[in-house]
Amino acid sequence: MNFQKSAFLAIFFLSCFIGLSLCCDGYKIKLNSIKNCGGAKQVVKVSENTTLKLTKECDVIPSNACVKSEGFKTAQATYRISKNGIPVMNGKADLCGEMAKSGDDVKGMLEMFGLPTACPIEKTDLCSSSGQKVNIKKNKQFLSMAMGKISIHTDVVHDTGKSCFEAEITVKK
Repeated sequence: MNFQKSAFLAIFFLSCFIGLSLCCDGYKIKLNSIKNCGGAKQVVKVSENTTLKLTKECDVIPSNACVKSEGFKTAQATYRISKNGIPVMNGKADLCGEMAKSGDDVKGMLEMFGLPTACPIEKTDLCSSSGQKVNIKKNKQFLSMAMGKISIHTDVVHDTGKSCFEAEITVKK
């Protein structure tokens, strides 16, 4: 699977933070948990009270989607994704390098959450704006592959420290 499809799936899973929502073609997504797991000195922290509405029209609409960054120039990620307890994807990625060459779909997802689309990232608190949404209709064929309990663990090494994120999402129809 190429990075753009992997990034879409990871961002999609992470974006379905809370609640049980009716989704594209009747899929339901529930966030079981989302955590910052890098301790008090974590470089990037996500808001653990973010909510999303996933509409029947496949629009993802965030609320309270915020990220706090201490700033960095580099971001080397190691990630593990499992489905129903079985590892399905793991690897490493230069997140800054991948952001620089990502397509409009990935950049649109990042912008929806108020995230920058290129490095370096300055020290900042970023939040999504009211009315922001991304339509995922052209990628809805990936939802059938995602059915089940998805667990994501990501460790990121920055030039200024480390970040860690864990999420568990259930996707069902």
